[in-house]
Amino acid sequence: LVGFWVGKDWHTIRQDLGKRLDYHRLRTLFSDGGPGIEDNLLSQNMSQQRCIWHGKRDFFCLLFQDGYKKIAQEPLRELVEGNPLFRLRGEDLEQLAPSDKPLVERLVRVIKRCFRELLAVLPADRYPKTRTYLENFFRHSLLFFDYWLEGKGWIPFTTNAVESAFSRIVNRVKRVGRRWSE
Repeated sequence: LVGFWVGKDWHTIRQDLGKRLDYHRLRTLFSDGGPGIEDNLLSQNMSQQRCIWHGKRDFFCLLFQDGYKKIAQEPLRELVEGNPLFRLRGEDLEQLAPSDKPLVERLVRVIKRCFRELLAVLPADRYPKTRTYLENFFRHSLLFFDYWLEGKGWIPFTTNAVESAFSRIVNRVKRVGRRWSE
């Protein structure tokens, strides 16, 4: 854990991180893709890996914001569910050997095709927020494959470990905090 900020803008957080870390040496930013992260936290030397779990969850939230309720989302939900990216499990990927490279390359092609198909049915005039989100997510969601295909091993493709740690901290503070007086 490098820091914890509440009510701070991304620019301020970036300045604080610059004081705490050798920031120019960082190579990968793992994020949920919140507004302002890319513009303020991503340095020139960094690549970004977007959290796959957030990508799927936020896609449906943005569809709702674009005016598409749950029933109207069903055809798009089928396209998303059909994308193998959202069914990946870290345990399965870790079992792959270098000899499985053609299989992984084929999987990446299928995932990219699924994204292109989904984008094709999301006209920008009808789905402005959702389409923009999906284009940005697609551009930054496959870095973990690039690392593996270059022989560097698997990097995380979700922010679950970090969020789990934060959850434990919050639960601990709540449990202990009940006994605190004002």
